[in-house]
Amino acid sequence: MRAVVFFFASILGCAACGEGASPPATPAPASSEAPPEPAAPSEEPNALADALDAMFAEAEAKSAFSGSVIVVDGGKVVRERSYGLADQDAARKNAPDTIFRVASVSKQFTATAILALARDGQLAVDDPVSKFLPDYPKDNLEKDGVEVTLHHLLTHTSGLPDPRATSWFRQAAWRRAIDPQEQVKAVSSSPLVSTPGSYYAYLNYNFLLAALVVEKVSGQPFEAFLRERFFGPLGMKDTGMTLPADSAARAALGYTDGVTMSDDPSFKDRDLTLAFGSGQIYSTVRDLALWDRALAGDAVLAAAQKEALFTPNMSDYAYGWIVQKKGGVTVEWHNGALSPLGFSAFIIRVPSKDRFVAYLSNMEIEKISPFEAKVTALAVK
Repeated sequence: MRAVVFFFASILGCAACGEGASPPATPAPASSEAPPEPAAPSEEPNALADALDAMFAEAEAKSAFSGSVIVVDGGKVVRERSYGLADQDAARKNAPDTIFRVASVSKQFTATAILALARDGQLAVDDPVSKFLPDYPKDNLEKDGVEVTLHHLLTHTSGLPDPRATSWFRQAAWRRAIDPQEQVKAVSSSPLVSTPGSYYAYLNYNFLLAALVVEKVSGQPFEAFLRERFFGPLGMKDTGMTLPADSAARAALGYTDGVTMSDDPSFKDRDLTLAFGSGQIYSTVRDLALWDRALAGDAVLAAAQKEALFTPNMSDYAYGWIVQKKGGVTVEWHNGALSPLGFSAFIIRVPSKDRFVAYLSNMEIEKISPFEAKVTALAVK
């Protein structure tokens, strides 16, 4: 059964790494390997790219797709295409450098941050969460003698309660900026709902806590850590959490049923603080291709940490990735949706073919999700 991952959709839409908790005096460098630079699209005939282009062009003609797509095949960028409008009122077209919210695709960056710290020896994924968040009631991070670990957070097997079930969430969600600690305060008084490691339940709150651990261990704000450790060195200049004013002109507006809420006063950029650690990232398809190339080498993680990142656990969920067999071929994928804002995303890696496909859309996932199976079927051929 295929796993389905929606980011807050309902309200509007392994091997242990880094064993040993003692940090070295100086963190290990990210890598000696130079940041990868995908070649410019060749625009030569390519069966995968041609099939995807035909599919999305047909959908665009029917007003069934709006967004940007990039295709990596054999380790090279072979096609980048954009369809539809980034801003319907201004008739501004989507482009390969158009900025979209990637929603739950964000989770892999949080997971990779944890593993980068594990690589440095500053934590281990089997460390209990209470070690890093001492103000969190320890009784509510343990059940049946089992403590919640970082591994449990990254695999959605923590047993933590869902913030969406609280009255606080219904009153605060998407209405104002929310400090992550406010969300923790609202949830941490509730006990676990299941024994850690016994049950899979997709929960954005898991990754919020993981991001707070990154801040605690690194001594940096989460976005600063991501930018210094990953985005800057890899040349991902159009990826981050809080969109700079000078990039706004290239940002897509999201649409739900053809209506944008991106410029509604109720849905300002700051309100995505609700998605801290789990869905706050913005990016472009070009930047995501750079990220894929980094994961293909050792510019981000060493082999042991990459094995953990892509080792499936319950419900095929690894660390911010879903890893499955499709047509006898291993695929690594994730999707995302910011249903109130009209953004959706899908990325897939096929390691055996050195393939990567990403599409980012400014349409709601209810209309876009059928493309996931179609893209997957083409990518594994």
